Amino acid sequence: MKTKLVLLFAFFSQLYFAQTSTITTFSQEGERFYVILDGVRQNDSPSTNVQITDLKKPNYLLKIIFEDSSIPTINENVSLIDYDEKRMNVTYNIKKDKKGKYKLRVSSFDNDTEQPSATAEVVKFHETENPLPQTVKSTPKKNTETTTQTVDVNTVGVGITTTIEESDDRVNVNMNVGGLNTTTTISESDDNVNVNMNVGGVKTTTTVTTKTTTPIKPSRTIGSEEDIDITDKPKVVKSTPKSTPKSTPKTAKTCTVQMSATEFQKAKQSVEKQSFADSQMKVAKQIAAAQCLSTAQIIELINIFSFEQNKLDFAKAAYASCVDKDNYYQVNDVFSFSSSTDELTEYIENIAKYKE
Repeated sequence: MKTKLVLLFAFFSQLYFAQTSTITTFSQEGERFYVILDGVRQNDSPSTNVQITDLKKPNYLLKIIFEDSSIPTINENVSLIDYDEKRMNVTYNIKKDKKGKYKLRVSSFDNDTEQPSATAEVVKFHETENPLPQTVKSTPKKNTETTTQTVDVNTVGVGITTTIEESDDRVNVNMNVGGLNTTTTISESDDNVNVNMNVGGVKTTTTVTTKTTTPIKPSRTIGSEEDIDITDKPKVVKSTPKSTPKSTPKTAKTCTVQMSATEFQKAKQSVEKQSFADSQMKVAKQIAAAQCLSTAQIIELINIFSFEQNKLDFAKAAYASCVDKDNYYQVNDVFSFSSSTDELTEYIENIAKYKE
């Protein structure tokens, strides 16, 4: 009996740890970043959308380091197990809060594997950091080409002058002159000059003038990147995306009588029949804009949505249509994360300030 229990425990342990989860992180305004899990960089180049797969542990330490070093690093403890000990997949949205500080907001937390978008970089989790690509150091080149010039002179006469100007690297001069007043001039030549003369005469002069060619300074020197600490990389100057003007919170409209139960059920069914989350949100907001709803009715509509961010967006939109705003605190129970509750509370407080 004891042996069977041990085998059964081992079976369920293997089944539990064989399951894996994913962590998806994307930036709302296009900032590029690196994903660090448990101290190990996962993506080799900065990206705006990264999905890490094959995660077997229940918890990870997530760090986001931005390509723009002026943006502070974000740290987050991520749990991939829910209250029922089921493995979950989590999606984070990087966005700014009211004070302009970058934060991680949970977009979804469920056990359905979310398909990555076409722009997402999918990376299998690894515990050993990949080395950054190595670049080859360029060697400066001279601004002249190596040429060889050969001059052969075989003549008999008087007053012979041989001149070679502006030659590079190597010059060969072979002369066999049987005469007088012979002058050979080599000007602006580099390094190697060979002069062979067989003169059967008088007054022979040989002048060699050399020059030094300054190499062209390369526009930049590319060296191998030995230190892969991405926090020490040079600051990248990037254009700042235009910020979307913030809308002023909508003031509460006058609502005293809630939508009838019959009409509400028809409206709720209309939302549920939509195939996509965007379509559900559009219809739900149309209902909230045209009708007055109770807190209980708003909660029913919120529970239609699967993603945390969609629930939060509709809770904000429906607040103005609520007939019993004193009970709106009950909406907080639909959220899985305290950050969503904080954001809704801040939104409602801003509406109160705007009315003042």
